[in-house]
Amino acid sequence: WNNHREIYCETIDSVVTLRLSIMIQVTCDTGNCVFCPEYYHDISTCDKYCRPVEGKYSCQEDGSKKCRYDWRGKDCTYCSKGYFGEQCQTPCFPSQRYYCSETGEKVCFDKRYNPESYCVKEPLINLTALFISAIAVALIPILLTVVEWILRIKVKLQERRALDEEAGEKPEEESQRDEW
Repeated sequence: WNNHREIYCETIDSVVTLRLSIMIQVTCDTGNCVFCPEYYHDISTCDKYCRPVEGKYSCQEDGSKKCRYDWRGKDCTYCSKGYFGEQCQTPCFPSQRYYCSETGEKVCFDKRYNPESYCVKEPLINLTALFISAIAVALIPILLTVVEWILRIKVKLQERRALDEEAGEKPEEESQRDEW
C-alpha cells in the first residue's frame, strides 16, 4: 500500500483553501489482492467501482449491482414490474378487478367500486347522493309535522266558518282569517 498525501494551499482574497488528495495504490502479489479500497470490488483486480445506494441496490463481491426487488436495469434505474413512482415504492399489481395507471393507482374496471378496497364489495359512495339522502331523512319528520299543523289549522278554520254560518254571522274579514 502506498499512501500519498498532497496538501495544496491557495490564497484568494485572504481565504485559505485546503485540498487533500489521497491516492491509494494496491499491489497484488500473486494476482489476488488481499483487500480492495472502499467501494472497489473484484478481489483479483480491485477495478470495479460500486457504491451501494440504500433503498435501491447493494454491491456484489464482483462489483455488480444487485437491485432491490422494486428496481431493475443494469444500474437499477427503472421500476420493477408492479412498482411505480420516483422511488419505485408504490406497488400495484393488476388483477381481474382492476388495472394500474401509469402512476400506480388502481383503477377499477367497474367504476361503482372503490380502488381502496381492491375493487370488491364496497361500492364507491356518491357523496352528493349520500348528503341529499341524509338531509331528506332529517327533514321528513319536520315536513310531516308542518303538514300536520297546516291540516289542523285548515280543519279549525273550516269548523269555525261552519259555526259562524250556522249562527248567521258574516264571514270574517281577510285580515282576521290570516291571523289564524
